[in-house]
Amino acid sequence: MSEEPGSPLLGDLNVPLDHPTIQAAINEAPEGALICVSSGVYREQILLRKVVRLLGLGEKGSTVLEWGGEGATLTASVEASTGPACDGSEGPGCVTVSNMTIVHSGGRSTSPRGSASPGGKDSPRSASPSTSMRFGGALSPGGPRSPRLLTQQREEDRRSATELPKRHNDSIVVWGGQLNLEGCDISSQCGVGVAAVHSGTEVHMTDCVVYQCSSSGILVSQGASAYVEECCCTHNHKNGVSVQGEGSHATLRESQVLHSGKDGVLVSQSTAHIEGCTFAHSNKAGLNAMAGATLTMICSTSRCNRDGLNILDKGGEGTTAELERNVLLENLSDNLYVDKACRSGVAMRHNRK
Repeated sequence: MSEEPGSPLLGDLNVPLDHPTIQAAINEAPEGALICVSSGVYREQILLRKVVRLLGLGEKGSTVLEWGGEGATLTASVEASTGPACDGSEGPGCVTVSNMTIVHSGGRSTSPRGSASPGGKDSPRSASPSTSMRFGGALSPGGPRSPRLLTQQREEDRRSATELPKRHNDSIVVWGGQLNLEGCDISSQCGVGVAAVHSGTEVHMTDCVVYQCSSSGILVSQGASAYVEECCCTHNHKNGVSVQGEGSHATLRESQVLHSGKDGVLVSQSTAHIEGCTFAHSNKAGLNAMAGATLTMICSTSRCNRDGLNILDKGGEGTTAELERNVLLENLSDNLYVDKACRSGVAMRHNRK
C-alpha cells in the first residue's frame, strides 16, 4: 500500500488513477491485492474470480457500481482453496467488498444523489425503524381474518415458497468460495439483491442495507450459507431473506427485516439461526419456517406483520423450531401459528406472544 502527500490512502491498484475501470484493475491485480475505488458512478459489470479486496473511498453512498444490462452487476466465483484468508492468516481465501453501493438498475440509470439512494433523506440508512415502520401494501389495521381465509392463504404460501426464482438480473451473485460484504448498500430493480447459490458458497455481510429489490433481498439456496450481522433488509418486493433447499443455512444477528412484500424471512427445507433481530411490517409472516426447516430463534421480535411466526408442516416433513425469549406481538392475524403435525418438534421457553 502506498501513500502520497495530501492524498487519501491508496491501495495496490487505484481506480481511476491507475486503471479507468474496476474490471481492468481486477484483471491486473495479483492475489490478495487491495483495489481502492474513488468516489463516482462506475457503469460496468464485474466478474471476480480471484481473491482481492475492493474498497470504495469517500462517504457512504459516494462510490456506486451500476449495471443495467443482462446478468448480475457483480458475480463472485472463487475457489475456496485459493488466495489468503480474509484475516490474513493461512486458510481459504475470500473476496471482500467494502463501502460500495451496488445496483442493478434494470436499464434505468440511477444517481448516488437520487431520492432512493443511500445517504439521501429518504434512504434506508437515514430512516429510523421506529418512524419508518408503517402498515403498508396489503396490510391495514383491523380484526383477525376468518380461519378459512387464513387456511387458504397459508396453503398458497406453501406452494409459492417451493418455487426457486430463476437467476437473472440480480445485483450480486456468489457461485463459489466466500464473499465478504462490509458497509455496502445493495439494490436490484429487476432481481435479487444478494444471491448465494451452490454448495460450499459463503456470504458474510456486516453493516449492509439491501433495499427495494424487485425479488427477495437475500437469497440462500442449493446448499449455500449466509452470515448476516447488523444489516437491514427493507422494502423488498418478495421476501426480505429466503433460505431454501437442503443444505442451505443462514445466520442472522442484530439485523432488521422490514416492509417485505411477502415474508420477512422464509426458511424452507433448510436451517436458520436468528438472534437479536427485528421483523416488522411484512405483508405475510415476519418469519415462515416450513417444509422440513430447522429454526432457532433467540431474543428476537416479530411485530406488525400479517403473522408473527408461522411454523408449517403438511405432514411428515419434520419442521422443527427452538424459540427462546422472543417477542411476538401486535401482528394482524396470529402472533404464533404452529401446524398440528409439527407441534411436538417445537420447543418454547420464555416467549411473549
